Amino acid sequence: MSKVAEEWRRGYSPKKPRKPLSNINPPKPSITLPPDSLRETFDAVLQMQRDRKFAKAIRAVIRALDNQNLTEIEQTYLLIKRAELFRRRSARGVVQQALEYLLEINPQEISERYLPVYYYELNYVHRLMGNHDEAVQVIRHSAKASLACSGSQPQVDYVAALANELLCNLAGIEKLSTNQAQQFENKLTELRAVAEKCGEYWGGRWALNCAAHTLQVRIKANDARGSWKLLEELRNIYFDSDVTNGWDSGGYQTISLLEGLIHVLFPQ
Repeated sequence: MSKVAEEWRRGYSPKKPRKPLSNINPPKPSITLPPDSLRETFDAVLQMQRDRKFAKAIRAVIRALDNQNLTEIEQTYLLIKRAELFRRRSARGVVQQALEYLLEINPQEISERYLPVYYYELNYVHRLMGNHDEAVQVIRHSAKASLACSGSQPQVDYVAALANELLCNLAGIEKLSTNQAQQFENKLTELRAVAEKCGEYWGGRWALNCAAHTLQVRIKANDARGSWKLLEELRNIYFDSDVTNGWDSGGYQTISLLEGLIHVLFPQ
């Protein structure tokens, strides 16, 4: 839409009609896609997730797991997906159940492609349970596995892993000193640059995440002026971008939460 608006201001008229928005390919639903043989099941489950029908999505995954002809890779992917869907639910005991499901999987039997996904999910569950020290150790495995898959060229899942490691470390500090805040900010700025270089949907999404996490650092450093400045930058990043690059409604909730915190903590 930004591109269309810019062309309209310049008085440019395309020779051919533009494709309607409904025909544009949607962004990738996952950083690491499932095996091709499970794509139909995955697409159905993804739609259930969008509708927040997690119990129904879990049943669909369990039905897929009943297939006696699954390969080891297919079965592992479905087991990881089942754990992810459990921890997304709003019900008593689901996070503990997700952890138990993940611990039943032997990392040594997981294909190289899905190791980063496994460790990322395990890290996420530990963070939800408040086990931040354990989460740090797990997410380092995810970063290492990601580099092994990509041939030492950092990809989006590597950015996600290191950003989560920073968040785990950040959670253990009640108030940041100026020096600590600067160190966190420098690392997040580097990760944001890597994410932007990766491009596409998830590159854009994690660049936005890194910008939001930098603002969290400024809040923990009790930096009122810096927080307001970064909030304005975050607004501009979000509203100057479009859904095809990852800056979608998924980030709006985070931005709204951070804005609310800043208005309460640093009122003007």
